[in-house]
Amino acid sequence: MDVLLVRHATAIPALSRLSDEDRWLTDGGRATALRVGERLFELGIRPNVLYTSPLVRAVQTSELLARALSPGRVETHPPLAIDQGSVGEVIAVLGKHASTETIVLVTHEPKIRSIAAKLARSERFRGFATAECALFRGERDRLVFTWMLDPERLVTTAESGDTGA
Repeated sequence: MDVLLVRHATAIPALSRLSDEDRWLTDGGRATALRVGERLFELGIRPNVLYTSPLVRAVQTSELLARALSPGRVETHPPLAIDQGSVGEVIAVLGKHASTETIVLVTHEPKIRSIAAKLARSERFRGFATAECALFRGERDRLVFTWMLDPERLVTTAESGDTGA
């Protein structure tokens, strides 16, 4: 099983008259999300399903990734939202999938960091920049961190920044 964690791309700043849930991607964020999707395709990522937070910026990021990756399906998964559900509920969705599948999860900070730490069986995992990705590979209950994709340079690195004890 491959599990790809993706933080949403750059969104407009929080405004007092606009709820956090309704913030949309900037033009730069849209361009970056599309470039990241194209690079993931070049790296051989072929998702069976892409799960997204229901927040606008995550849904828009997911749509742009889907344009490049052509996943089997795209689904909203409320536990991926900032203040909904738990990390356990996010990870439980993996139980619906075969060990041969590729799953993409699009979410937010700080939840993405907690999901990554749980998948890596570590106390901590470094923060994610907007549109940054982390790939975990292995059996559903024994996933191993593989690489991070830098959204600006579009290069992968095996540096997770794991600071767990």
